Amino acid sequence: DNNDNNKSNDNGLILQIEPNPNIAGIYYFAQTQIFSNYPDEFESIFCGNGGKSLKIASILNITACENYKVYLDAISILNNIIIGQTPSDKLAKSTIMALTKLIKNEARHDEDDMKEQLHSVPLYVSNLFHFIVYSTNHRVTLKC
Repeated sequence: DNNDNNKSNDNGLILQIEPNPNIAGIYYFAQTQIFSNYPDEFESIFCGNGGKSLKIASILNITACENYKVYLDAISILNNIIIGQTPSDKLAKSTIMALTKLIKNEARHDEDDMKEQLHSVPLYVSNLFHFIVYSTNHRVTLKC
């Protein structure tokens, strides 16, 4: 009898979510333990106002004992700059470093030496940023 089939492996990610303070909305969730192979993980399904009433506050990598919050903050700040909002507070050095790493990493995304991950951006974060870069469509008008 192998009890390992009843336990999840330790290579998952945990999403920490919170209400988005910039977008009013109501969200609902349903606990899915009854349907899950891993009911002790308290998985849930969230539904809301076009999916925009919640935001991912952090991503925790359990295996690597890493918290990707600084990368999410950097991505959020870059997105705000693109749509014309200036940061209200001075950026922390860690956020500037994370943003620099993300941009350098993205500039090398299609190169063969990308596998080396010289800028040490976690793969999941790199893939997330790459998706955001290619799915962002914002028109900028410069007035001279």
